[in-house]
Amino acid sequence: MSSSAAGKGIAGMDAASTRDSSVLLDVRRLRTEFATRAEPVRVLDGLDFTLTNHHITGLVGESGSGKSVTAFSLLRLLRPPGNVVSGEVWFRGRDLMSLSEKQMTAIRGREIGMIFQQPRASLNPVFRVGDVLNHVLRLHRGMKGDAVRREAFRVFQEVGLPDPARILRSYPHELSGGMCQRVMIAQVLAGQPKLLIADEPTTALDVTIQMQIVHLLRSIRDRLGLTQLLITHDLGLVGEMCDDVLVMYAGEIVERAPVVDLFDQPSHPYTRGLLASRANRKDRDRLYSIPGTVPSLVAPPTGCRFHPRCPYARQICSDVAPAPEHVSANHWVRCHFWKDVVRDPTSAGRDTVAARG
Repeated sequence: MSSSAAGKGIAGMDAASTRDSSVLLDVRRLRTEFATRAEPVRVLDGLDFTLTNHHITGLVGESGSGKSVTAFSLLRLLRPPGNVVSGEVWFRGRDLMSLSEKQMTAIRGREIGMIFQQPRASLNPVFRVGDVLNHVLRLHRGMKGDAVRREAFRVFQEVGLPDPARILRSYPHELSGGMCQRVMIAQVLAGQPKLLIADEPTTALDVTIQMQIVHLLRSIRDRLGLTQLLITHDLGLVGEMCDDVLVMYAGEIVERAPVVDLFDQPSHPYTRGLLASRANRKDRDRLYSIPGTVPSLVAPPTGCRFHPRCPYARQICSDVAPAPEHVSANHWVRCHFWKDVVRDPTSAGRDTVAARG
């Protein structure tokens, strides 16, 4: 099946569509390339997925899979040599790929917000954090005067920042990493967006602060109904936070499922490998790693891109790219031999989801 045909297949297989009011974002056949001195390198190859309103969806995969490029492509924040070459991103009835830069500028922050991997580096070091927050409130919500100050104070309280008055007067270097991440989240919430994209929001934080940010993001979803796309390499974090999961490998989505289904019945060999790679609380002396590395996208493998690393691979895997197939109503996978994967008795990692509070 061609990439185009496969993309159309996935669009039809997703339970939701843009005609369904439960869908906030609908990505169709998105392709992103990076220019090189030789030929362009296709980093995203025909992505198709939807984000459900009021859900947290995890986008998971190893470093180099294309997760962060996906986020920057959705918001059209890529700079040369990166470029979105084709595809559609439907958001609240508009294709973001067809909008002018002025229209996109109005959407960024006001309708779609993003927080980044390095919170301190993402804050402007020459401005007090309160000045930036006040600018967001004026720009995106048209607030003025005392209303700006009151709302800034309220938003900082909402994200659990102690002593908001002091922090509003602070520069980023005067705050801890966890506080900087809360400031970033507050700046996003100040714009009252419909969608939050969180790119590895806990990576640069210590373990106790990580859990605080996890609980904050879940609380925001529960209280405000804010739809979120969580980009991470950590399946434990996905199990703690997410409703749905997209598994990404070498620029393609290889599996999509509700989080409980994915942990209960992982159907792609790569997903099963990621689950097996997590530290096992019952057997801490045994660690598993997926053989090999994510392939170079300059010359990706033919057929299924995972086949050089796959224990289930056969000849057809290197010859033919697998089309998406249903595992269940809201669960699909790209694998010729997914039924063999499902029959494999290896533990699937149910404990992570079962332990979620």
